[in-house]
Amino acid sequence: GNKIMEVAGILLMNNGVRRVSVEEISKEAAISKMTFYRMFTNKEDVAEKILFKVMEKGMEKYRAIMKQDIPYAKKVEQTIELKRNSTHGLSEEFLKDIFQTEDSSIKKHLNQFRAKAQSEYLKDLKAAQKKGWIRKDIKPEFILYVLDDMYLKMTDQRLLSL
Repeated sequence: GNKIMEVAGILLMNNGVRRVSVEEISKEAAISKMTFYRMFTNKEDVAEKILFKVMEKGMEKYRAIMKQDIPYAKKVEQTIELKRNSTHGLSEEFLKDIFQTEDSSIKKHLNQFRAKAQSEYLKDLKAAQKKGWIRKDIKPEFILYVLDDMYLKMTDQRLLSL
């Protein structure tokens, strides 16, 4: 499974989901198509698993940033840098294919992950505000809204085409 994920990850992230076939993944991983289908439903299934692995790794890095004993401004700086680099290594084609998919399963999982991440961000923002690191007159929900708006821009077809 790990070898297939590694090979598929390279192919899919560099070329996008639509431009890579199960045959290519199987050939590069030196397995039969039957072996591939025993482990995954289709190439979209692999792409989804790869994306969530990347996203979960991003959340782990975020949590590590928040646990540091450094000024909150530095945490924000590092979090912004993390967000900026979060799609590093993912091709424009891969991102388009994933975020513009019609696959309801992937959309459902993306929305679940997003809701979970938002809840964690909001909890951290509120804790930071209680400690006086965020002004009292700024609603943490506003900050979360702006972050969410940035996320939604990643799914905007017109923006992605630019």
